Amino acid sequence: MRWLVLCCCLLSGLALAQTIDIKTLRALQAAQSAQEQGEFNKAEQLLRQLQPEKGSYAEALIWRTHGYVVWQKNHIAHAVQLLEQAYKSGQLTDEQRQEDALSLAKLNTQLERPKQALAYLEHVLDSQESLELRIYNWQMLGRYDQALPLAERYLAKQSAISDQWLNFMVAANAELRRFPAAQKWQKQLLARHPQQVAQWRQLAALQQMSGNYVQAFATLRTAYQQGLAFSEADLDQLVALASAAEQPWQGARLLNELMQQGRLTKTTARQERLAQLQWQSRERSLALAHYQRLAEQSQQAKHWLTVVQLASEQELWPQAKQALQAAAKAGASRKEIRSWQDWLNTTTEP
Repeated sequence: MRWLVLCCCLLSGLALAQTIDIKTLRALQAAQSAQEQGEFNKAEQLLRQLQPEKGSYAEALIWRTHGYVVWQKNHIAHAVQLLEQAYKSGQLTDEQRQEDALSLAKLNTQLERPKQALAYLEHVLDSQESLELRIYNWQMLGRYDQALPLAERYLAKQSAISDQWLNFMVAANAELRRFPAAQKWQKQLLARHPQQVAQWRQLAALQQMSGNYVQAFATLRTAYQQGLAFSEADLDQLVALASAAEQPWQGARLLNELMQQGRLTKTTARQERLAQLQWQSRERSLALAHYQRLAEQSQQAKHWLTVVQLASEQELWPQAKQALQAAAKAGASRKEIRSWQDWLNTTTEP
């Protein structure tokens, strides 16, 4: 473990670096030996027995060694307290302070104290390890504008990029509304996992967020045509994207096909959606037939009034008048009924 190596190096050059009494040196070496053998309580006991001179290098070294021992015991807050005492003592060498600044950054990251972690990282030399810590802590602060450039630097030196990092790059770019960049990273995930519907769905969502509904529909339709397992929600989204892409005829064909195959339940809402898509596709006869059946099933005034409108557009006056009577019985407002009645009377007058 890193802190074991650190303590070992620290003690081996101790006599050359600073003046320290032999009793303290031996106690530190015994504590290190106990630490290496996993006897952390024994190591702590040896360290607590020492009574170094206040403000001395020995005192700072005892705090430092004790901090790494309690870190191994997973006493994170205590480790921070001890290492900070040593760090702020003014007794440590520059190399020791660099090592401990990195350790304190890690510990504060574990405690979810990103501001403190970033402050210590300011005193650490650049490395992939410190760069990764900076990225993570800026992410904790929700500062993707700071995290993203660092992540790009970090990944530029990686021979292979994990799915976790690809997902981060997608999320960070999307958070900053950099949708083309987010799509670029998402396409890498999709290339790795072409059988996962979630990857296609995510790409379509990013294309939709960038306002490219045609592309979003094409993406999700490609996944559907490849026979991937779509949920009902995915299928509903596919139909909705066809409409958003201003291709209602595609949406109508898909929705009718899916309901006929039993992949989507024939609910009232979906049947109404089908009729709307047919109407938008200028398939007025089909739309009228669907709305007529829907109105007869639901006996809702809004459905009957739509029949009135569609029948009137096709100059099917008897059907329009019958539908208007049904709408009145179903509870349509008097104002709407009177308006349609006046219009029909005026239009059909010889």
